[in-house]
Amino acid sequence: MTISRHLSAHYATLTLLSLLSAASGFWFKDAPSNHPFPSSILNHLKSIRGGAVHVISSLLEIESIINEAPTEQLIVLDFASNNCPPCEMIAPIYHDMSELDEFDHVRFLKVNVSDYPDVAEKYGVDGWPTFLLFKNGEKVHEIVGGQAAKDGLYALVAKYSN
Repeated sequence: MTISRHLSAHYATLTLLSLLSAASGFWFKDAPSNHPFPSSILNHLKSIRGGAVHVISSLLEIESIINEAPTEQLIVLDFASNNCPPCEMIAPIYHDMSELDEFDHVRFLKVNVSDYPDVAEKYGVDGWPTFLLFKNGEKVHEIVGGQAAKDGLYALVAKYSN
């Protein structure tokens, strides 16, 4: 696929997402929760193009996301645990970062190591929160700890997403 076709497809997806988001907020404002555009679909679409944190549900899922990502796309993976105060502190910051327009081409992922310890083991993660940054299928950076992430994650995402 040529770059121009890839960009055209990307912009078409963004346009569709914008229209669906507007439609779900306007047409279905007071509709029952089973309306045609449930938030889970919108969140999934946002997570594909960036703009939402996608929660990982298996080791196979994360490996496929990392290996099938478009060339040069940055993937940020947050390893967090239940009952982890630093994880809870950084979670809203991470979510807000995922919604910034400047990072709309970045995939933001999260794995709960309490539910999926095999994923943490595979990536050698033994402290939380830990943020791994991947590009072209390779880990390019790692941040361990809530304060370290609070202080430096934005700058690292900006650096590696260009």
